[in-house]
Amino acid sequence: MKKILLLLFSVCILTAAKAQCSFPILLGTTQITSNTTITSAGAAYYWICSDLTVTINYSEGSLIYLESNVTLNIVSTDGDEIYAKSGCVINLMDGDIDVTYFPNVIINNTGTGTVLPTICNSITYDYSAVGGSACASSSIQENQLTGVSMYPNPFICTIVIAGMKTEGEATLYNILGDEVQSWKITAGDNKIETNTVTAGVYFLKVKTANGVATMKIMKQ
Repeated sequence: MKKILLLLFSVCILTAAKAQCSFPILLGTTQITSNTTITSAGAAYYWICSDLTVTINYSEGSLIYLESNVTLNIVSTDGDEIYAKSGCVINLMDGDIDVTYFPNVIINNTGTGTVLPTICNSITYDYSAVGGSACASSSIQENQLTGVSMYPNPFICTIVIAGMKTEGEATLYNILGDEVQSWKITAGDNKIETNTVTAGVYFLKVKTANGVATMKIMKQ
């Protein structure tokens, strides 16, 4: 029954060259905002925010949405359906899963189960049923970078990331949590060009070995 429901609500536009897929975050889905271990008694819906590590001990028939750069460890399952955005790692230890995922997602199957894959060059989620906003990980507040600033805000063509003590990466996300563009940055002040970015509201995340800094910014 659950698979039939998903087929009714899922939208997938396929071409010979690529697949662009969009899926709704269903009402009643549990949002996971920090690193955790879950023991489920059976089928459930999970929506896991970006940059988290989550272990699920048992999740028979569950539906799991992964935002970007999630590490998902599944100890045991029987027929989970998983959607995975860019940079995710899925470690399946035992059981069968159906996975719809971005091409650079890594799937490690160390058990005797099976993985049924569907690759989409672009995956987006429809957040309207759960309030219309992207998943916000509370882990962003941990290991906060200090002394780093980003300006101007609003910006037009360039953003300056100042006060970097070491090298790292800056990533721009739209309000749905999808990655728009990323840049390698060095110690000191960095000027990044945003000529290909359209006007709107974004989140700029700076990540180094020392922590993370995130700022809501607007392009005019």
